[in-house]
Amino acid sequence: MEGLLKHDISSDMLNVAMVLGNVEVISMGVEEGLGIAFIAKK
Repeated sequence: MEGLLKHDISSDMLNVAMVLGNVEVISMGVEEGLGIAFIAKK
């Protein structure tokens, strides 16, 4: 969230449709055109 806050974007401004905990599943969803994702660096 820090990166978004640097650009004055808060979580309440986002339309969150789902929350997934597996990076691979998130990547697959984006590849299938289900939306965009933010994945934290390790």
